[in-house]
Amino acid sequence: MSLTHPLRSLLIAAALLMGAVTVRAESLPLSDSVYHQLDFWLGDWRVFAGEKHELAARAHIETLLKGAAVSMAWSDVDGSEVKEWFYYDPSIRHWKQLFISDTGSVKTRDMTEAAPDRLCFVGLISKADGGSYLDRSTVTPLPDRRIHQVLDRSKDKGATWQTYYDCYYERAR
Repeated sequence: MSLTHPLRSLLIAAALLMGAVTVRAESLPLSDSVYHQLDFWLGDWRVFAGEKHELAARAHIETLLKGAAVSMAWSDVDGSEVKEWFYYDPSIRHWKQLFISDTGSVKTRDMTEAAPDRLCFVGLISKADGGSYLDRSTVTPLPDRRIHQVLDRSKDKGATWQTYYDCYYERAR
């Protein structure tokens, strides 16, 4: 038996009013220190990679929604682009990351470590052939105000890791 549209709307509204459906998760005030864990990374950056420390990309990182989220716009010197969004999920008490490139690559990672000297995000990446691997991004603020980022992957569930990208962020002038 199918409910008519007005009756279905009335039942949904009643459920919401009775609290049967949670519309909003509990949240922390945006002034809480957890929302400032990525503040060291905010700003405009030149990114250098490789043994020759060559310019690889430019990145713009900013807060969104009064500090509830952080976005990154990454532009490689070859013209390719990546957008990343980070947000704190109070229901699981850690940051999450969404990465999308202009080639259609999509990654999601969860923060697995938050220490004053580094942040670590890890995600399980599915491959087109049905396989998968772990992908890890470790971000370390340095005393000279640069940031070191290392990207690794593991094909053996984290027993061993292979670095595939190693770069340094320097403030753009």
